[in-house]
Amino acid sequence: MHSGEQPKELEISMELSSEAPFTNNNWPSDISFHFNDVGLGQWRSPGDFGDHPGKYTPPWWPRAINQYGLLKVIRITEEGTFIDGKFLSNVTIADVAIRNKVWTFKVAVGEEGEQVGGVTLFGSSFGNYNQDMVFRLYYE
Repeated sequence: MHSGEQPKELEISMELSSEAPFTNNNWPSDISFHFNDVGLGQWRSPGDFGDHPGKYTPPWWPRAINQYGLLKVIRITEEGTFIDGKFLSNVTIADVAIRNKVWTFKVAVGEEGEQVGGVTLFGSSFGNYNQDMVFRLYYE
């Protein structure tokens, strides 16, 4: 990014779920997201999914533990932060020090949540989406 270019939106996508002992499709968990130490908001995962193998989960992965998650897309824009197109918070691209040379991104289940069922992140070759966490910065 050059000095004259203006960041307009940061998109972060990842597959995630709750974390339960073994699996439990009904195991809600309030998962929070922070970018460069700025809280972006919280999303409630409905469960830790193990009712069937994930599309990309390798056969050696034990069936008794989580198999897949949900693909979530967070967008930090000039208008606020959204998850899957739904409003998450008033945090804008101007609030998150997007021009820092190093970014930090935190996914956590903290004490501030009502449901503290843990969190699982899936990467490529696991779950239903063959991807690692993806960051895309759009600018003009």
